[in-house]
Amino acid sequence: MSLEKILQRANIRPDIPLLPNPSFKWTDKKRPIPDQTKRFLKILNRPLKPDLIDFISIVIVGTMGFGKTVLVDWICTKIKEFYGTDQVNAIRNRGAKLDALMDHMDSKPIQVLFLDDSFGKMDKDIAKEFTLIRHKFGDILEAAGKPKSGIIISLFGIQDMFTLDKLARRVGTCVIAKSSSSDKYYRTELKKYFGKNGVEELDRITDQVMTHYNQEIKGTSVINIIGAKETGILRNEMVDVDPFTDVEGQIKTNTPTQNNEMLDDLPVTWESDTVIEDPTLLKLIYDLVPEALKDVTTKKYQPHHSEAWLRYYYEQATMDILADEYTRTKSVFSNKYDQGGWFAVFSKEVMGYACELALQRRFFQRFQVYGKNNPGEPDLYDPETGEMIEVKMRKRREPPRLDMLSSKELRAVKDGESVKLALVSYGPGKCTVEVWTPRLLSNPPPREK
Repeated sequence: MSLEKILQRANIRPDIPLLPNPSFKWTDKKRPIPDQTKRFLKILNRPLKPDLIDFISIVIVGTMGFGKTVLVDWICTKIKEFYGTDQVNAIRNRGAKLDALMDHMDSKPIQVLFLDDSFGKMDKDIAKEFTLIRHKFGDILEAAGKPKSGIIISLFGIQDMFTLDKLARRVGTCVIAKSSSSDKYYRTELKKYFGKNGVEELDRITDQVMTHYNQEIKGTSVINIIGAKETGILRNEMVDVDPFTDVEGQIKTNTPTQNNEMLDDLPVTWESDTVIEDPTLLKLIYDLVPEALKDVTTKKYQPHHSEAWLRYYYEQATMDILADEYTRTKSVFSNKYDQGGWFAVFSKEVMGYACELALQRRFFQRFQVYGKNNPGEPDLYDPETGEMIEVKMRKRREPPRLDMLSSKELRAVKDGESVKLALVSYGPGKCTVEVWTPRLLSNPPPREK
């Protein structure tokens, strides 16, 4: 007898609740892209090994204005922090001249070579030299009597990765992307490097920059590290100091003391009078802001601009600390002048004249601050001797140039009168004053035809 009939005879009915039909909804939960910042820094900052020269190559690709330069400056700053500034030769060429960078390698154990706008195919001889760059560096170390132990870090900055020479792409330890593209072919190629999730993240970054004007997200990149299982995120901070020295296609001396040039048939040699490291000059510049404001006309300047500038450059407060203190985003301090950046506003409207006042108080007491109310005149002037001083203040350390002088100062140089150029460069906790004198050459070199 079946179970159903037995239950019927016993008058037993199973109590089975009425339940809705089950529903299964598929959700494609995307795995978040891992943060590879620590892994990347571990690749950069490695211990030096005896009798070993390591080579690291990094390709950085992205549209103009998406933070490639800031990223490269951060990378170089991290390298200097780890090894020490005096152990690092950080050089940059903006003209796609890889040979110029290789020619300017020196005997410091860490060589950072940044080729900005690395467009085009390498010359065959240069490509061969690049493949032998470790041997060349070894020869430099051996000639200097140093052990063959060091690291070469090459950085290639490019807007379109596929305009970069294949050799530079293929030897890359890391490929870093800053932005996506609307070009279908290029997006397909990007997916080969960064995968679907990586390109989608680049789309998000690009949209935030282009339509939401998000400047802080420029510190986020997508990175493909050799040996890593998947694409990752790289996060960098804003760096306000240029850590590189620009080099061109000629050999430099290790300690240049003069710079020859010719401008409008004026052949001169630049003689270095003095170099002074004086971070307290930054505090004096700040203290003299009220006096400077008596003679300058401002459009955007507010007192908190110079206060934040002092906190960052003299007291070395970080951007994070400033953001907390002023309840602002970090970008408000580092934005450009037309975006209302606090440092840029102070630099453009007040800092230069305050610097002239500070130099006069500390180093040139017998001079008068002259140029602000006398356009075309020198910044500092000695009425007794007629000596002139032109003042330039920059974040980046620059060599002296004749185009930094006014027309009146150039005529004075040509007439053999005393003219000096005071170059002030600064960074967080740093301030350097260099005073140069242009001298006419008695036997000027012939002009190149």
